[in-house]
Amino acid sequence: YMITKRGPKPKYGNCSNCNKEDFLARKIYCKACYFKLLKNGKLERLPKKKLPDSLNNVQEEVLVGSLLGDGSLFKYKPKHKPYFAVHRAFKDKKYAEWQSDVFSNLICRNEDGSTVDNRTNKAYFWTKFITHRTSLFESYYQDWYPEGVKVVPENVVLSPLSIAVWIADDGYVRSVGKSPYRLQIKLSTHGFDVNSVEILCNLLCKRYDEYFGITLENKKSPIIYASDNATRELLKEIDDCFPESMSRKAYWRTPQACFYENIPKRSPYKKNNRKTKNGIRNKKK
Repeated sequence: YMITKRGPKPKYGNCSNCNKEDFLARKIYCKACYFKLLKNGKLERLPKKKLPDSLNNVQEEVLVGSLLGDGSLFKYKPKHKPYFAVHRAFKDKKYAEWQSDVFSNLICRNEDGSTVDNRTNKAYFWTKFITHRTSLFESYYQDWYPEGVKVVPENVVLSPLSIAVWIADDGYVRSVGKSPYRLQIKLSTHGFDVNSVEILCNLLCKRYDEYFGITLENKKSPIIYASDNATRELLKEIDDCFPESMSRKAYWRTPQACFYENIPKRSPYKKNNRKTKNGIRNKKK
């Protein structure tokens, strides 16, 4: 099934003008009849959507957070303008709608559908949105896809909203062991190379003046992690702007996490000089 704002992709069927089986334009005409009717003045072209001249601040921050997570920029050909797309599980449709609304003045298509895994014969339901191709994404594409593969640019700018979107996409906050009030965060950065992960980890260390580390998950995929002190500092900044549609990930909002009340004392063991691949954290003043 398919739900759209501008109209679904052409589907295969019988043309209402010549009854020929073909991919249908405007749902009813084959390609030949469509252009013939246009030429004869019996059909008008769909007006092109007027796109904005620039991205607003919220769009820029959500774009950065999405590129760190599940979002991607695409180009069919090198000379084409890039477009932005997000594809996610259908259970997170409300979150996808929230992101889509942020880019509502750029959206080309919203779709829901399913894919069948031939190995298990199990259907997986998904939702996605796609923007128009526009030069507004060109500078981001050049920074994030210099060789056609997504990397984290050294000039990336993080904000509370972009970090919140990143966590909503690829973050995981949980309790540590048998202590429900000791928090730990994991940021799944499997899709990036080690250099990109080190850039992000270094930015987090400097931003919160806490220890964020890198470890290999399954002995091959680099991820970023942090324990209670660093996790709480990060969550304090993004709590107000974390998307409500992804509240299933907000473990820190549960009473047993003691994030708002009965806050546990900081660990007396300070690792202000702990060395990592990302550098050395600054000492607390």
